Amino acid sequence: HDREEKDHLRNEVNPSEVLRSLDQTDFNFLRLAKGTLSASFLARAGDTSIFLKNPITSDGAANLHREAKILRHLYCDLLHVECVVVETAGMSQHWLVMSELEHYDRVITPVEIHAVLGRCMERLNCRNFADTERPIEIHRPLMAEAYAALSNLTDRSLIDRFLYDELYGYLRQLDEAWADLPKQLCHGDLGPENIMHIKGHPVIIDWEDLC
Repeated sequence: HDREEKDHLRNEVNPSEVLRSLDQTDFNFLRLAKGTLSASFLARAGDTSIFLKNPITSDGAANLHREAKILRHLYCDLLHVECVVVETAGMSQHWLVMSELEHYDRVITPVEIHAVLGRCMERLNCRNFADTERPIEIHRPLMAEAYAALSNLTDRSLIDRFLYDELYGYLRQLDEAWADLPKQLCHGDLGPENIMHIKGHPVIIDWEDLC
Protein backbone atom coordinates (compact mmCIF):
# COMPACT_ATOMS: atom_id res chain seq x y z
CA HIS A 1 0.00 0.00 0.00
CA ASP A 2 2.85 2.38 0.81
CA ARG A 3 4.33 1.89 -2.67
CA GLU A 4 0.95 2.44 -4.31
CA GLU A 5 0.47 5.63 -2.31
CA LYS A 6 3.89 6.96 -3.35
CA ASP A 7 3.14 6.10 -6.99
CA HIS A 8 -0.12 8.02 -6.71
CA LEU A 9 1.62 11.04 -5.16
CA ARG A 10 4.26 11.03 -7.90
CA ASN A 11 1.61 10.90 -10.60
CA GLU A 12 -0.16 13.90 -9.05
CA VAL A 13 2.91 16.13 -9.37
CA ASN A 14 2.95 18.49 -12.33
CA PRO A 15 5.88 20.84 -13.13
CA SER A 16 3.81 23.38 -15.06
CA GLU A 17 3.69 25.86 -12.16
CA VAL A 18 7.42 25.81 -11.48
CA LEU A 19 8.18 26.21 -15.18
CA ARG A 20 5.77 29.14 -15.30
CA SER A 21 7.53 30.71 -12.31
CA LEU A 22 10.80 30.44 -14.22
CA ASP A 23 9.20 32.11 -17.26
CA GLN A 24 9.70 28.88 -19.19
CA THR A 25 6.22 28.41 -20.61
CA ASP A 26 7.44 26.98 -23.92
CA PHE A 27 8.94 23.89 -22.31
CA ASN A 28 7.63 20.39 -22.94
CA PHE A 29 8.24 18.04 -20.05
CA LEU A 30 8.83 14.31 -19.76
CA ARG A 31 8.11 12.43 -16.53
CA LEU A 32 11.10 10.29 -15.52
CA ALA A 33 10.78 6.87 -13.92
CA LYS A 34 13.69 7.34 -11.49
CA GLY A 35 13.27 8.16 -7.82
CA THR A 36 11.31 6.46 -5.05
CA LEU A 37 10.80 9.51 -2.82
CA SER A 38 10.35 12.19 -5.45
CA ALA A 39 8.84 13.00 -8.82
CA SER A 40 11.38 13.86 -11.51
CA PHE A 41 11.01 15.50 -14.90
CA LEU A 42 13.06 16.56 -17.87
CA ALA A 43 11.87 19.77 -19.50
CA ARG A 44 13.00 20.76 -22.99
CA ALA A 45 12.61 23.77 -25.24
CA GLY A 46 14.74 23.92 -28.36
CA ASP A 47 18.34 23.20 -27.41
CA THR A 48 17.73 23.86 -23.71
CA SER A 49 17.02 21.07 -21.21
CA ILE A 50 16.58 21.23 -17.44
CA PHE A 51 16.03 18.61 -14.78
CA LEU A 52 13.35 19.12 -12.11
CA LYS A 53 12.68 17.16 -8.93
CA ASN A 54 9.88 17.53 -6.39
CA PRO A 55 9.83 15.52 -3.11
CA ILE A 56 6.74 13.57 -2.08
CA THR A 57 7.63 12.86 1.58
CA SER A 58 7.04 15.05 4.64
CA ASP A 59 10.76 15.69 5.19
CA GLY A 60 11.50 15.89 1.49
CA ALA A 61 11.73 19.67 1.25
CA ALA A 62 14.55 19.90 3.79
CA ASN A 63 16.41 17.06 2.06
CA LEU A 64 15.91 18.74 -1.31
CA HIS A 65 17.46 22.02 -0.13
CA ARG A 66 20.27 20.04 1.46
CA GLU A 67 20.98 18.23 -1.78
CA ALA A 68 21.00 21.51 -3.72
CA LYS A 69 23.50 22.99 -1.26
CA ILE A 70 25.82 20.01 -1.69
CA LEU A 71 25.55 20.03 -5.49
CA ARG A 72 26.32 23.76 -5.61
CA HIS A 73 29.34 23.25 -3.38
CA LEU A 74 30.68 20.39 -5.49
CA TYR A 75 29.84 21.54 -9.00
CA CYS A 76 29.30 25.29 -9.00
CA ASP A 77 31.64 25.57 -11.99
CA LEU A 78 29.75 22.91 -13.99
CA LEU A 79 26.06 23.03 -13.09
CA HIS A 80 23.30 25.50 -12.64
CA VAL A 81 21.50 24.39 -9.45
CA GLU A 82 18.71 26.18 -7.61
CA CYS A 83 15.77 25.48 -5.33
CA VAL A 84 12.47 27.06 -6.30
CA VAL A 85 9.43 27.29 -4.03
CA VAL A 86 6.07 27.60 -5.77
CA GLU A 87 2.81 28.39 -3.99
CA THR A 88 -0.08 26.49 -5.50
CA ALA A 89 -3.53 25.70 -4.09
CA GLY A 90 -2.44 27.08 -0.72
CA MET A 91 0.53 24.72 -0.51
CA SER A 92 4.27 25.18 -1.03
CA GLN A 93 5.97 23.03 -3.63
CA HIS A 94 9.74 22.76 -3.37
CA TRP A 95 11.63 22.05 -6.57
CA LEU A 96 15.23 21.25 -7.38
CA VAL A 97 16.04 22.78 -10.77
CA MET A 98 19.35 21.99 -12.40
CA SER A 99 21.19 21.40 -15.65
CA GLU A 100 20.40 18.19 -17.49
CA LEU A 101 22.91 15.40 -16.94
CA GLU A 102 23.59 12.35 -19.08
CA HIS A 103 24.14 8.73 -18.14
CA TYR A 104 27.40 7.12 -19.17
CA ASP A 105 27.11 4.82 -22.17
CA ARG A 106 29.81 2.55 -20.77
CA VAL A 107 30.61 0.78 -17.52
CA ILE A 108 32.32 3.01 -14.95
CA THR A 109 35.30 1.19 -13.44
CA PRO A 110 35.85 0.95 -9.66
CA VAL A 111 39.06 2.96 -10.05
CA GLU A 112 37.14 5.81 -11.73
CA ILE A 113 34.41 5.73 -9.08
CA HIS A 114 36.98 5.83 -6.29
CA ALA A 115 38.72 8.82 -7.87
CA VAL A 116 35.51 10.79 -8.46
CA LEU A 117 34.15 10.06 -4.99
CA GLY A 118 37.49 10.92 -3.43
CA ARG A 119 37.46 14.38 -5.01
CA CYS A 120 33.90 14.93 -3.76
CA MET A 121 34.77 13.90 -0.22
CA GLU A 122 37.78 16.22 -0.20
CA ARG A 123 35.54 19.16 -1.03
CA LEU A 124 32.84 18.16 1.45
CA ASN A 125 35.36 17.70 4.25
CA CYS A 126 36.88 21.12 3.74
CA ARG A 127 36.33 23.66 6.51
CA ASN A 128 34.11 26.12 4.64
CA PHE A 129 31.56 23.38 4.01
CA ALA A 130 31.94 21.07 7.01
CA ASP A 131 31.51 23.93 9.49
CA THR A 132 28.06 24.76 8.11
CA GLU A 133 26.74 21.35 7.14
CA ARG A 134 26.09 18.69 9.74
CA PRO A 135 25.70 15.20 8.23
CA ILE A 136 22.74 13.08 9.27
CA GLU A 137 23.37 11.10 12.47
CA ILE A 138 22.83 7.48 11.49
CA HIS A 139 24.13 5.37 14.37
CA ARG A 140 20.98 4.87 16.40
CA PRO A 141 18.43 4.71 13.54
CA LEU A 142 20.67 2.42 11.48
CA MET A 143 21.28 -0.01 14.33
CA ALA A 144 17.59 0.00 15.29
CA GLU A 145 16.71 -0.85 11.69
CA ALA A 146 19.29 -3.63 11.61
CA TYR A 147 18.01 -5.21 14.84
CA ALA A 148 14.42 -4.98 13.59
CA ALA A 149 15.33 -6.56 10.25
CA LEU A 150 17.09 -9.42 11.99
CA SER A 151 14.10 -10.06 14.23
CA ASN A 152 11.83 -9.99 11.20
CA LEU A 153 13.89 -12.70 9.53
CA THR A 154 13.51 -14.88 12.61
CA ASP A 155 9.77 -14.19 13.01
CA ARG A 156 9.22 -15.27 9.40
CA SER A 157 11.33 -18.43 9.93
CA LEU A 158 13.76 -17.34 7.21
CA ILE A 159 16.78 -17.99 9.44
CA ASP A 160 17.29 -20.42 12.32
CA ARG A 161 18.14 -19.52 15.89
CA PHE A 162 21.81 -20.40 15.48
CA LEU A 163 22.25 -17.93 12.60
CA TYR A 164 20.20 -15.32 14.47
CA ASP A 165 22.50 -15.53 17.50
CA GLU A 166 25.59 -15.27 15.30
CA LEU A 167 24.31 -12.22 13.39
CA TYR A 168 23.04 -10.59 16.57
CA GLY A 169 26.51 -10.95 18.07
CA TYR A 170 28.05 -9.17 15.07
CA LEU A 171 25.52 -6.35 15.37
CA ARG A 172 26.29 -5.96 19.07
CA GLN A 173 30.01 -5.73 18.33
CA LEU A 174 29.38 -3.05 15.71
CA ASP A 175 27.02 -1.16 18.03
CA GLU A 176 29.51 -1.12 20.89
CA ALA A 177 32.50 -0.21 18.71
CA TRP A 178 30.69 2.53 16.73
CA ALA A 179 31.92 5.47 18.81
CA ASP A 180 35.56 4.46 18.26
CA LEU A 181 35.28 3.94 14.51
CA PRO A 182 36.98 6.57 12.30
CA LYS A 183 34.52 9.23 11.15
CA GLN A 184 33.98 9.50 7.41
CA LEU A 185 31.31 11.03 5.21
CA CYS A 186 29.18 8.54 3.29
CA HIS A 187 27.07 9.26 0.20
CA GLY A 188 24.34 6.89 1.41
CA ASP A 189 23.06 5.73 -1.98
CA LEU A 190 26.00 5.46 -4.36
CA GLY A 191 25.33 3.30 -7.39
CA PRO A 192 25.85 3.45 -11.18
CA GLU A 193 22.53 5.28 -11.66
CA ASN A 194 23.78 8.14 -9.46
CA ILE A 195 27.00 8.71 -11.40
CA MET A 196 26.31 10.83 -14.46
CA HIS A 197 28.20 13.41 -16.50
CA ILE A 198 27.89 16.77 -18.17
CA LYS A 199 30.09 17.31 -21.24
CA GLY A 200 32.31 14.47 -20.08
CA HIS A 201 32.75 15.74 -16.52
CA PRO A 202 31.57 13.16 -13.94
CA VAL A 203 28.85 14.25 -11.53
CA ILE A 204 27.60 12.30 -8.51
CA ILE A 205 23.95 13.06 -7.70
CA ASP A 206 21.36 12.26 -5.01
CA TRP A 207 23.29 13.51 -1.99
CA GLU A 208 20.29 13.93 0.30
CA ASP A 209 21.28 10.81 2.30
CA LEU A 210 24.79 12.12 3.05
CA CYS A 211 25.75 10.86 6.49
